[in-house]
Parts: sequence; C-alpha cells; structure tokens
Amino acid sequence: MKIRQIRLTGYLLAVITALTLIPMMTACGSKKAAPVLNSIGITIVHSNIPILTMHSTLQLDATGNYSDGLTPDLSNDVIWASSNPNVASCKIGLVTGSSAGTTDITAILDGITSQKFTITVTALSSVVVTPAAPVTLAIGASQQYQVSGINWDGSTADISSQVTWTSDTPTAATISSTGLATAVGVGTTNITATVSGITSRAITLNVTATATTATNP
Repeated sequence: MKIRQIRLTGYLLAVITALTLIPMMTACGSKKAAPVLNSIGITIVHSNIPILTMHSTLQLDATGNYSDGLTPDLSNDVIWASSNPNVASCKIGLVTGSSAGTTDITAILDGITSQKFTITVTALSSVVVTPAAPVTLAIGASQQYQVSGINWDGSTADISSQVTWTSDTPTAATISSTGLATAVGVGTTNITATVSGITSRAITLNVTATATTATNP
C-alpha cells in the first residue's frame, strides 16, 4: 500500500512539474531570433563621384542590410578603415584627402566587412579653359581651346592632352579630343573639359551663318 502511495505521489509530482514547464517552454519557443547583419553598403552623401582634391573632405554613409529586411544607418556604429591612410583618412565616414593617389574605404561591424569603396584623391582643385570669353564662329571655322590645371597649392600646368572635351550641342559645334572646336550649324553650344572628375566652367561658343560656310577647304 505504501509503495502504491509513493508511486502515486511521484506520478502526481511529475504531472505537476510537466504542467509547470510546458508554459515556460512554450514561452521560450515563441521568442523570435534576433535579426542578423548580412552585409554593409557604403554610399557617398550629396555626390556620386568618389573623387576629392587634396585637403578636402567627402562624407560617406554606411547602411546595414539585416535578415529581417531592415536597412538602418550604421555610420556611427561601424569601424571605418582606409587601406592607404597616407592618401586619405576616414573618421565616422568623413574622408579627408592628404596626397594624390587611391585608397579603399571599408566599414566593419559584428565581423561583417563591407565591399571596398575606392576613393581617388587628386592634386587638382580646378581646371580652366581658355579662351574663357564667348567665341563667335562662322560655319566651317574652328577654334583651338587649351586647359590649365590649378593644383591645391596654387601652381598651374597645361593639361590639355589629359582632359575629355564635351560640346553640349554638337549640331552647333563639335570638339575633338585635342580641344579643336569646329562650327557646323547655326546655334550656341557650351564647351567643357573634364579630368579626374573635375569639370571646367562652361565656355560659350556661338555659331553664325555667313558667306564663309562648311564648303570652304
């Protein structure tokens, strides 16, 4: 009799324990797993050209991509690194150029490293096209342009052979890779020169129709 009572008591204790643990296990099992950081992306703020001049700055942002679909700004949380700090340093996403060259910027958090974001630092601060004053040509006539590069320290150099020339209205005038503009139709165009991500001020070129036409040799 005593043995049966002991067995019954043990059985009841087991049932009570199970009933007590079931809600706890259910509660534990209902907890959602914390979102996992899958990757980190880097973007430029207020620009789309990863180029800066010496002693100037460029702001970057770091964005996290989590397993729950959220993409929070992690710029203040990540560890920023520059592969070549002699070219440019990076602190809280602010890149500061020091010398001409390239460097790779990365952002690191929770063991996840972003893809390399390449920054180019150039000694140029601006490019200047000459003649700078508006030019008027007759159809068939041409005008040779030159470009001077102005460095951060104020020094200048002829960089005409290094730039990419653009005429925004080629039906009025075209421009060759050497900076020679040729008038082809009545109208107005703007001439610009670009190098290392830096574009000159637009120079106006007007084309008029006169007795001198494109039929001249």
